Amino acid sequence: MSRIKTEGMQAIDQRSAGAKALAQWKAEMVEDLGGEEAISAQEMTVLELAVRTKLFIDHIDLFLMEQQSLVNKKRRSLYPVVQQRNSLVNTLGNLLSQLGLKRREKPEKTLAEYLEEKRNEHSGNDDGRAVICADVPAEEIVAEQEAGD
Repeated sequence: MSRIKTEGMQAIDQRSAGAKALAQWKAEMVEDLGGEEAISAQEMTVLELAVRTKLFIDHIDLFLMEQQSLVNKKRRSLYPVVQQRNSLVNTLGNLLSQLGLKRREKPEKTLAEYLEEKRNEHSGNDDGRAVICADVPAEEIVAEQEAGD
């Protein structure tokens, strides 16, 4: 756990099922937040903390499921690890609240970005067919489009 705190997710064997599941969860979170282009550096930091916290919770849950009982019978109380787990769950909830609980739409591309992307996709087209406005810069096409409106 201390290695994860200092080295981050690189400390985990990425081939393990747990690491793959955690990476999948992070990818889903990034997608829900509108994709990598839409996430600020601050949000990415909060997301990384949330991923680590989820990892800790998953490990504690695994440990707790292996126990015979979660109650100390002599003291008639829960073991402290249960309370610590609940504290981590609250921390994860706060981190997720900071990111927002609603799915965000990906930012739409401008016409210039779309045309540039299409031009790059078709730049290897050498079969003689016309490529989308290959000689005209995307900015000119956008200006003509706006002038026609």
